[in-house]
Amino acid sequence: PIYSSNPGVRASILNDGMGLSTSYHLVLTGMNTGAAYKITQIQDSFTGGTFSSNDFTVSQNAQNSMIKVDGYPPESGIYIQRSTNSISDVISGAMLSLVGAGSATVSISADLSTIQKDLATFVNSVNFVLDYIKEQTKYDSETGKAGVMLGNYSYQIVASRINHILTSNVSGLVSGVDPYTNLAQIGIKTNPAEGGKWEIDTLTLTSALLANLEGVKKLFI
Repeated sequence: PIYSSNPGVRASILNDGMGLSTSYHLVLTGMNTGAAYKITQIQDSFTGGTFSSNDFTVSQNAQNSMIKVDGYPPESGIYIQRSTNSISDVISGAMLSLVGAGSATVSISADLSTIQKDLATFVNSVNFVLDYIKEQTKYDSETGKAGVMLGNYSYQIVASRINHILTSNVSGLVSGVDPYTNLAQIGIKTNPAEGGKWEIDTLTLTSALLANLEGVKKLFI
């Protein structure tokens, strides 16, 4: 068990399988990574024997990951250090996963395919809500069957508000200053032939993403 007074060490027993009286080994493992969490000054109060740091063999040293980015820091032997091999605060917007010593070239580019999929999910979600509202408020003149929310004005307000938000210029964006001020400019618009459902003009969206990705982001931020 992990006690509140435990500074961050996990103890376990390793059986080496030799069947000897000395086959059971006490293993102490730090629960946190980084040089600051090195296990030191091992002492005990067991009866019949004592343990000390000299009785243990270090199988893995607690240490920081160390990197240079574009030659920084320039001094020899000086590195950017972190307590983990996953580093997200050195290059803005990028996660570096370190796997070993050496050097690597990191190329960063926008994942336009994932952005398009996320926008498709957004549009599909809007259509799902509008379809639900339509289903709940419809009236079938042939069968005389009405939706359970027929005549509920609040449903119509929600549908109207959604469409108004998506067709209006985004607050804070200025025509002539910002490259895009509304979703129609990047190909997200309604299709009257499909009952007013929202859809994406893939060619227009791709062109917008390639021309000004930051401008597209502003529409959603």
